[in-house]
Amino acid sequence: MSKILCIVDGMNDESFKQSDYKYLSKMKLAYYQDTCLGLPPETFSCVMHILGVLNIPKYLRGYVEALGAGISVKEGDLILRGSWYSLDENGQCKAPCKAPVTAMRKLSLLEERVDCIYYPIGDYRSILVFPRKAGEIDSLKTFPPSRETVLNRRPEGSGVVAQAFDFFKGKDCCLIPWGEALVQKEVFLEEKEKLVCSGESARETAVISGTTVVRGIAKLLGMKLLDVKGITGDVDTPLLEKTKAALEAAKEYDRVILHINGADEASHRKNAEEKRNFLKKTDETVLAGLLASDHEIVVVSDHGTNPITGTHTGELQPVFVNK
Repeated sequence: MSKILCIVDGMNDESFKQSDYKYLSKMKLAYYQDTCLGLPPETFSCVMHILGVLNIPKYLRGYVEALGAGISVKEGDLILRGSWYSLDENGQCKAPCKAPVTAMRKLSLLEERVDCIYYPIGDYRSILVFPRKAGEIDSLKTFPPSRETVLNRRPEGSGVVAQAFDFFKGKDCCLIPWGEALVQKEVFLEEKEKLVCSGESARETAVISGTTVVRGIAKLLGMKLLDVKGITGDVDTPLLEKTKAALEAAKEYDRVILHINGADEASHRKNAEEKRNFLKKTDETVLAGLLASDHEIVVVSDHGTNPITGTHTGELQPVFVNK
């Protein structure tokens, strides 16, 4: 028997009720967990805390996301995550949006005008790499979109990052750079060898996720990253195939981490109905399959995500167990 940890990204919000979901209702609400531990509510740090990695160095998020996307970065590079947001009539951010065609047509001019390399990593997400600009990271101040208020303020303290913001900013959308990071290969060496993840070795853990930052966490901690055909980090991900892959992996690995991200993305789109429908589909497909097995099943949300405001929330998260 193995342990399957199902992380339903952004599952919790003010309207969330266990009783609304047939299979989740069969599980025991074991306790509430502080997944933020004083940090802003965002997937990287919250998932790391859930896995038992409590001391997270500064300037790591963008690097981990680059790892998850398979992007090659070098010592001395400054790395940021970029998120595209639509703008309202007052020039304020509304919701994540796909990278506009007009901005993508300008990419041939980017490196000529700004010392920056742009990598699209799906839908509204991107990675920005500024070669040899790591020395600017201590003075850089960005305004992450996952905070309580989504801002589109120009980054401060780094001329080249501000230039990139100006380059991509349009009338109807902008690219928000955040999650500034450096290449940090020699981190969590002890965690890779010690017992983490509730008493099991990271090398005995398999991870299934279509979300780049979670895939990066798997690589960072030396876990086995499994691929599933058609997997995405949104509501179109093949839930049945992911469930089958998790159950199959549980035959070989002591622990399987199954990350489901669609509810978080629906919330960012401020679509409460889409979020509820996806959670019901997750309940009827993923939890139905997992609970039919003999494995120990744990279900948790990394953080809350409010489908009205579209932002992450940092309240205590419920932890559900079947044993």
